[in-house]
Amino acid sequence: MEKMSIFKKLLILVVLLAVALPAGSLSEWACEKYATWATANPESDTAPWLLFNVARIHALMDRKDKAAETYSSFYETYKKPFDEIDDEDPRVAEARYEQAMCYYDRQPLGEEDAALAHKYFTYFLDRYDGTGKADPEKIKKAADFRAQILMDFYQAAKWFWAAEGSANYEP
Repeated sequence: MEKMSIFKKLLILVVLLAVALPAGSLSEWACEKYATWATANPESDTAPWLLFNVARIHALMDRKDKAAETYSSFYETYKKPFDEIDDEDPRVAEARYEQAMCYYDRQPLGEEDAALAHKYFTYFLDRYDGTGKADPEKIKKAADFRAQILMDFYQAAKWFWAAEGSANYEP
């Protein structure tokens, strides 16, 4: 397989942006077609780059569900076994982090979104903390966000159990 030239990659990016910038179903349709092609042809040199950028465009266009789904697809397609993590594409770690951020950035942050964000931050930290494959700043942010989510869950549980009339009520 031949490597794609920088010109071809730039051309594809321009086409992606030109199609994705107008609001409406056309941009989402085009992104879905690119993502479908990239997942159907994972061994292509262009596929990882294309799939990752489609996820970025979904996030840029504030389609958090589609972005999280595409980041997940990228992660599952291109992750390596843990003993081969040194050979893994660095975008794989970024995809897992961005997937968690898609859930964390939702406003208002619901219980289900918080649970999913916590789950994916935990996966990210368990796999990439200390390996050098992920940006240290993102590892720190993921740990902070995960701790914040746990604190919110703790406060909610504390409030629930402290309600008057509860068997656990302590004035």
